[in-house]
Amino acid sequence: MAKTKVKTNIETVNLDAELMEEAMKLSKGKTTVEVINEALRKYIIGFKNRELLDMKGKIYWDGDLNEMRGA
Repeated sequence: MAKTKVKTNIETVNLDAELMEEAMKLSKGKTTVEVINEALRKYIIGFKNRELLDMKGKIYWDGDLNEMRGA
């Protein structure tokens, strides 16, 4: 995955210290930036998964899996 440097005017971010401490223990990240980036990735994946689950039952497929598999 490509990394992009983003310049912001944010100098201070107020985070819940207990949440950050727990995230640091559970995460593979070694720095707060790595932990926050990992959390953002997982947050986005969670939303995308929910969008997929919301489609359940809304898409019709007409086919035969056994035929497609050559069984």
